[in-house]
Amino acid sequence: MRDALISIEDYRYYEHGGVDLEGILGAIASNVSSGTQRGASTITQQFVNNVLIDTARQNGGTLTLSGGGKTVGDKLREMKLAIAVEKELSKDEILEGYLNIVPFSGTTYGVQAASKYFFNVDAKDLNIQQSALLAGLVNGPSAYSPESNPGGALQRRNIVIDAMLTRGKITQEQHDAALATDLGLNISPTLSGCVGAAQAPYFCDYVTHLIMNDPAYGETAEDREKVLFRSGLTIKTTLDSRVQAAAQTAVTETANPDTTDGKVGHTMISLDPKTGNILSMAQNTRYNPAAARATPC
Repeated sequence: MRDALISIEDYRYYEHGGVDLEGILGAIASNVSSGTQRGASTITQQFVNNVLIDTARQNGGTLTLSGGGKTVGDKLREMKLAIAVEKELSKDEILEGYLNIVPFSGTTYGVQAASKYFFNVDAKDLNIQQSALLAGLVNGPSAYSPESNPGGALQRRNIVIDAMLTRGKITQEQHDAALATDLGLNISPTLSGCVGAAQAPYFCDYVTHLIMNDPAYGETAEDREKVLFRSGLTIKTTLDSRVQAAAQTAVTETANPDTTDGKVGHTMISLDPKTGNILSMAQNTRYNPAAARATPC
């Protein structure tokens, strides 16, 4: 994936200091001679751009710093910040940050999420053609979407594969084999939040509310929400997966949600008598926070 991205987006990435003057001059010459709008942003500049957009989004604002929305001042600011970032972070750290923040579709950010969504594999297991498809997407997630524009996506993917060969990242044999494949999509939407919990979604919801109402995680609800969903917390709970599995089986066998009247509820909570810790929290209803919010108390 790293080779694919660098080959198509910034093949002098490890040579420049954040701004590629040679690339800028080449883009100017190309645009003047052909009338196109070829860009010359380095991966570092794109990283800075995405961080600025993400920061603005977190703070409830909007920031348009892409394509035709950029002014000369925007571009100069981006270049200045890119040079500053190169002095603080290593090339590998910048590349890692970029791959973790760049959008691959309207709602899919970061290479791991994109790998799971488009192919249902981890990013570390991407093959040449899969990596090339994702690397091609960052230039235009909508324009090259393999879902809405499979032909354009395939063409863009093949351009990336060609670039990988040109830059010596793959052999001719690997190049030819990759070009001979189709898109190979395995679209796998990922549920987020407690809805996507492997087990005990109600307990997950309970823990979420504990954190959201604890001032130790921030003075305001907005602060606590940012800590919970964006700060990379490692949350260790008292839930015992074995007890939870047994409780859920017992509850479901007593009142199967597929065959039991929806008005009949059944729940089971197990506590450690010595500590009061919650070991399991099972219900026979399907966890659906949207429906719960819509139901009047």
